[in-house]
Amino acid sequence: MNQIITNYRNWLLPILAGLIVLLILVVILVSESTRQTIGLATGSEVACESLDASQPASGTISVSTDYDCYTFDSSVASSTQNIISIELTSKSGNSLDVDLYAPGKNVELDNTGYVWATAMGTDKVSKDVALDKGNGQYTFKVWSYSKGKGDYSFSFFPATSIVSSNTPPNNISSLIKRMNLYQQTKLTEFIVGDLDISEWDNYVYDYNMLGGDEILVAMEQYYNETLVTAERVNSIISIFQPNP
Repeated sequence: MNQIITNYRNWLLPILAGLIVLLILVVILVSESTRQTIGLATGSEVACESLDASQPASGTISVSTDYDCYTFDSSVASSTQNIISIELTSKSGNSLDVDLYAPGKNVELDNTGYVWATAMGTDKVSKDVALDKGNGQYTFKVWSYSKGKGDYSFSFFPATSIVSSNTPPNNISSLIKRMNLYQQTKLTEFIVGDLDISEWDNYVYDYNMLGGDEILVAMEQYYNETLVTAERVNSIISIFQPNP
């Protein structure tokens, strides 16, 4: 009798253990909160809205809304030179961004478009950009690289020429961080094969135009100012040094 009970336990326990493991897997895969806890959550996909030229859009970037996105067809939205002007206003005054993605490019929270504009303060920011990445559906992503929150208004319309807007940023470190993200995105595309190595010169040109040159000039200026400051400090120190 004892042998029968022992055999029964040896047969039943593995089945119960398997059922418990199966139940745990079901809870993990079904429950979004559990998936987030162990790092399996994929997040909800953001549906992009279709936006026409000169049609204003507005929204709110909050904790629950990482970004908003809008699509448009380059064939009906641009001028004959394939140039558009984008306008962004941060109604809260917090730093908000709008990125422009080329046709076929994935829009995600952790990547960047090929060009962007940043609104700091409540003043409207305007920027003229070229739709030079081919024909098709371009996408705008309104978000905040610096994790800002608040209401925004956004629009775009055809333009006739590129107007330079190389105004220095309020904080050069913010531009450096944005350019680092852009660099990481492009280098990843080269590595996985989304970009051919023959596009390297174009990448370097775009990098410099988007802010690389501005960073270089600013850092050279800071370096020269540091040298001048160091010379002045040394001159002051020398006054109080005893004569030999």
